[in-house]
Amino acid sequence: MLVHRFHRLFGRPNGVANSSKGVAKRLVKASRSYTKKRTFSSSKTPVRGAASTVGTTTPTGQGVSKAQGVSAEPEEHLSYHEDWMVNLRGEHWLNGPRTDSWFTGKHPNECPGMLPNGTMTSLPMPRLDNVTRSATQDYFDNTWTLYEVLFAGLNSEEYFYRPPPHGLRHPQIFYYGHTPCLYVNKLLVSGVLEKGINPYFESIYETGVDEMLWDDMHKNDMVWPTVAETHEYRKEVYKVVSDVIQNQLGDDPQTITWDHPMWALFMGFEHDRIHFETSSVLFREAPLDLVSFDIYLQ
Repeated sequence: MLVHRFHRLFGRPNGVANSSKGVAKRLVKASRSYTKKRTFSSSKTPVRGAASTVGTTTPTGQGVSKAQGVSAEPEEHLSYHEDWMVNLRGEHWLNGPRTDSWFTGKHPNECPGMLPNGTMTSLPMPRLDNVTRSATQDYFDNTWTLYEVLFAGLNSEEYFYRPPPHGLRHPQIFYYGHTPCLYVNKLLVSGVLEKGINPYFESIYETGVDEMLWDDMHKNDMVWPTVAETHEYRKEVYKVVSDVIQNQLGDDPQTITWDHPMWALFMGFEHDRIHFETSSVLFREAPLDLVSFDIYLQ
């Protein structure tokens, strides 16, 4: 503890700083390589107050379409440049209330935890000495949909990418992709899954802010995947986790302990709920025009 406090006051040894900075630089380099392969392109950084032609992704009846080149409408009141703005790529489908295709799992109206008055509530955690397939699926659906109801409150793409004013956390696009990523990585570690879904996403979305590494916030300088691409990733992860629940758990109650492969699922559930709480705090720090009231959270 004393050493940690000393480092916070006077800095860290060069070896530690250089090691974490090297990781950050590799992530930024990987993101730039990934960007070159994408279908969008722009000769200028899109900022509010200036029209630009960028690649955009829009929702369709089946979810989200592939990126297409369109002319983005001029946006208001931001005419200056900050590094994170390179991620503003004209995802206008995020403006205003979400359509039903926003929900990658169960729609709130069909989800366990929905009350007759239309309010979405949290289910209690299942007892781990009495775990059943149906109770686990209900808890997963409730956990997953609650998180997406929260993120439906972000009005436009901007606050998905704008870092919080204190600079102590990643932008919200990270947390939108981080929670599904953890399910995949933990199920890989436990041996339930043999391979991941998207190795690049499961790298950049794996590790959040570590208070022991001062310069891990360099990852905020990278070009992030679009919301639509991360939305598609969430759809895939939801299907994989639901398949694990249906095929690895039975109707008869069983006990899940830390050495059981299904422990990874319950780690994912509670990790999701931790970030529901922390992201809701970060949402409160957003400019009012970048958030909207969701009818399911009352």
